[in-house]
Amino acid sequence: MLAPGKHLVVLGLLATLLIERACAQNLSTVDAKFVKAAAVGQQFEVSLGKVAITNGSSDFVKGFGQMMVNDHSAALKDLLGLGQKKNMPPLSLTFNSKQKATFSKLSKLKGAAFDRAYRAAMAEDHTEDLAEFKKEASGAKDSDVRAFAKKCVPVIQKHLAAIKSGKMPKH
Repeated sequence: MLAPGKHLVVLGLLATLLIERACAQNLSTVDAKFVKAAAVGQQFEVSLGKVAITNGSSDFVKGFGQMMVNDHSAALKDLLGLGQKKNMPPLSLTFNSKQKATFSKLSKLKGAAFDRAYRAAMAEDHTEDLAEFKKEASGAKDSDVRAFAKKCVPVIQKHLAAIKSGKMPKH
Protein backbone atom coordinates (compact mmCIF):
# COMPACT_ATOMS: atom_id res chain seq x y z
CA MET A 1 0.00 0.00 0.00
CA LEU A 2 1.37 3.39 -0.98
CA ALA A 3 1.35 6.37 1.34
CA PRO A 4 -1.30 9.01 0.59
CA GLY A 5 -0.26 11.13 -2.36
CA LYS A 6 2.45 8.69 -3.48
CA HIS A 7 0.08 6.97 -5.89
CA LEU A 8 -0.10 10.21 -7.88
CA VAL A 9 3.67 10.23 -8.27
CA VAL A 10 3.68 6.59 -9.36
CA LEU A 11 0.82 7.23 -11.79
CA GLY A 12 2.61 10.27 -13.17
CA LEU A 13 5.80 8.29 -13.78
CA LEU A 14 3.85 5.45 -15.36
CA ALA A 15 1.99 7.89 -17.61
CA THR A 16 5.29 9.46 -18.68
CA LEU A 17 6.74 6.08 -19.60
CA LEU A 18 3.63 5.07 -21.48
CA ILE A 19 3.53 8.37 -23.35
CA GLU A 20 7.15 8.09 -24.42
CA ARG A 21 6.68 4.50 -25.54
CA ALA A 22 3.43 5.12 -27.40
CA CYS A 23 4.64 8.36 -28.94
CA ALA A 24 7.64 6.68 -30.47
CA GLN A 25 5.15 5.27 -32.95
CA ASN A 26 3.27 8.52 -33.62
CA LEU A 27 5.20 11.61 -32.53
CA SER A 28 8.85 12.52 -32.27
CA THR A 29 10.22 12.60 -28.73
CA VAL A 30 10.44 16.40 -28.88
CA ASP A 31 6.83 16.75 -30.08
CA ALA A 32 5.59 14.28 -27.46
CA LYS A 33 7.39 16.14 -24.67
CA PHE A 34 5.91 19.42 -25.91
CA VAL A 35 2.38 17.96 -25.91
CA LYS A 36 2.83 16.63 -22.38
CA ALA A 37 4.35 19.87 -21.04
CA ALA A 38 1.74 21.98 -22.84
CA ALA A 39 -1.10 19.95 -21.30
CA VAL A 40 0.32 20.41 -17.80
CA GLY A 41 0.85 24.10 -18.55
CA GLN A 42 -2.76 24.55 -19.64
CA GLN A 43 -3.99 22.91 -16.44
CA PHE A 44 -1.61 25.07 -14.39
CA GLU A 45 -3.03 28.26 -15.95
CA VAL A 46 -6.61 27.09 -15.37
CA SER A 47 -5.90 26.23 -11.73
CA LEU A 48 -4.13 29.53 -11.02
CA GLY A 49 -6.89 31.41 -12.85
CA LYS A 50 -9.42 29.96 -10.42
CA VAL A 51 -7.24 31.05 -7.50
CA ALA A 52 -7.01 34.56 -9.02
CA ILE A 53 -10.79 34.82 -9.21
CA THR A 54 -11.02 33.95 -5.52
CA ASN A 55 -7.90 35.54 -4.00
CA GLY A 56 -7.35 38.54 -6.25
CA SER A 57 -8.43 42.02 -5.20
CA SER A 58 -8.39 44.02 -8.43
CA ASP A 59 -10.96 43.73 -11.17
CA PHE A 60 -8.09 43.26 -13.62
CA VAL A 61 -6.63 40.24 -11.80
CA LYS A 62 -10.05 38.65 -11.36
CA GLY A 63 -10.87 39.27 -15.04
CA PHE A 64 -7.47 37.99 -16.15
CA GLY A 65 -7.99 34.89 -14.02
CA GLN A 66 -11.31 34.24 -15.72
CA MET A 67 -9.68 34.70 -19.13
CA MET A 68 -7.04 32.12 -18.09
CA VAL A 69 -9.76 29.66 -17.11
CA ASN A 70 -11.65 30.17 -20.37
CA ASP A 71 -8.75 30.27 -22.83
CA HIS A 72 -6.61 27.56 -21.26
CA SER A 73 -9.56 25.20 -20.71
CA ALA A 74 -10.29 25.45 -24.44
CA ALA A 75 -6.63 24.87 -25.33
CA LEU A 76 -6.45 21.91 -22.94
CA LYS A 77 -9.52 20.38 -24.56
CA ASP A 78 -7.89 20.78 -27.99
CA LEU A 79 -4.66 19.30 -26.72
CA LEU A 80 -6.34 16.29 -25.15
CA GLY A 81 -8.11 15.70 -28.47
CA LEU A 82 -4.77 15.92 -30.26
CA GLY A 83 -3.32 13.37 -27.85
CA GLN A 84 -6.17 10.98 -28.60
CA LYS A 85 -5.77 11.52 -32.34
CA LYS A 86 -2.09 10.61 -32.03
CA ASN A 87 -2.93 7.50 -29.99
CA MET A 88 -1.24 8.86 -26.90
CA PRO A 89 -2.30 7.42 -23.56
CA PRO A 90 -4.17 9.85 -21.30
CA LEU A 91 -1.96 12.82 -20.51
CA SER A 92 -0.83 13.31 -16.93
CA LEU A 93 -1.70 16.78 -15.69
CA THR A 94 0.60 16.69 -12.65
CA PHE A 95 2.43 19.97 -12.10
CA ASN A 96 6.22 20.04 -12.20
CA SER A 97 8.13 21.14 -9.09
CA LYS A 98 8.30 24.81 -10.14
CA GLN A 99 4.56 24.88 -10.87
CA LYS A 100 3.78 23.18 -7.54
CA ALA A 101 5.86 25.75 -5.67
CA THR A 102 4.24 28.67 -7.51
CA PHE A 103 0.75 27.28 -6.96
CA SER A 104 1.43 26.68 -3.27
CA LYS A 105 2.86 30.17 -2.77
CA LEU A 106 0.05 31.96 -4.62
CA SER A 107 -2.72 29.91 -3.01
CA LYS A 108 -1.68 31.30 0.38
CA LEU A 109 -1.80 34.96 -0.70
CA LYS A 110 -4.81 37.27 -0.86
CA GLY A 111 -5.57 40.80 -1.93
CA ALA A 112 -2.91 43.16 -3.26
CA ALA A 113 -0.07 40.77 -2.32
CA PHE A 114 -1.72 38.07 -4.41
CA ASP A 115 -2.26 40.47 -7.32
CA ARG A 116 1.43 41.45 -7.42
CA ALA A 117 2.72 37.89 -7.14
CA TYR A 118 0.18 36.52 -9.63
CA ARG A 119 0.99 39.16 -12.24
CA ALA A 120 4.72 38.49 -11.87
CA ALA A 121 4.20 34.73 -12.14
CA MET A 122 1.95 35.08 -15.19
CA ALA A 123 4.41 37.41 -16.94
CA GLU A 124 7.25 34.94 -16.37
CA ASP A 125 5.19 31.90 -17.33
CA HIS A 126 3.74 33.43 -20.49
CA THR A 127 7.16 34.70 -21.59
CA GLU A 128 8.54 31.17 -21.29
CA ASP A 129 5.46 29.67 -22.97
CA LEU A 130 5.66 32.08 -25.88
CA ALA A 131 9.23 31.03 -26.65
CA GLU A 132 8.35 27.32 -26.45
CA PHE A 133 5.19 27.64 -28.55
CA LYS A 134 6.95 29.72 -31.22
CA LYS A 135 9.71 27.12 -31.39
CA GLU A 136 7.20 24.28 -31.77
CA ALA A 137 5.04 26.31 -34.22
CA SER A 138 7.95 26.41 -36.64
CA GLY A 139 9.87 23.28 -35.71
CA ALA A 140 7.43 20.52 -34.78
CA LYS A 141 7.79 17.46 -36.95
CA ASP A 142 4.09 16.63 -36.68
CA SER A 143 1.81 18.97 -38.65
CA ASP A 144 -1.02 18.75 -36.09
CA VAL A 145 1.31 19.66 -33.21
CA ARG A 146 2.70 22.51 -35.31
CA ALA A 147 -0.84 23.75 -36.07
CA PHE A 148 -1.82 23.61 -32.39
CA ALA A 149 1.25 25.62 -31.39
CA LYS A 150 0.63 28.18 -34.16
CA LYS A 151 -2.98 28.57 -33.02
CA CYS A 152 -1.84 29.24 -29.45
CA VAL A 153 0.90 31.81 -30.17
CA PRO A 154 -1.44 34.81 -30.67
CA VAL A 155 -3.42 33.86 -27.56
CA ILE A 156 -0.25 33.70 -25.46
CA GLN A 157 0.83 37.06 -26.93
CA LYS A 158 -2.56 38.52 -25.95
CA HIS A 159 -2.18 37.19 -22.40
CA LEU A 160 1.37 38.48 -22.09
CA ALA A 161 0.43 41.95 -23.35
CA ALA A 162 -2.51 42.09 -20.93
CA ILE A 163 -0.54 41.00 -17.87
CA LYS A 164 2.26 43.47 -18.65
CA SER A 165 -0.07 46.41 -19.33
CA GLY A 166 -2.67 45.66 -16.66
CA LYS A 167 -5.40 46.12 -19.26
CA MET A 168 -7.77 43.46 -20.52
CA PRO A 169 -7.73 42.96 -24.28
CA LYS A 170 -10.69 44.07 -26.34
CA HIS A 171 -12.46 41.20 -28.06
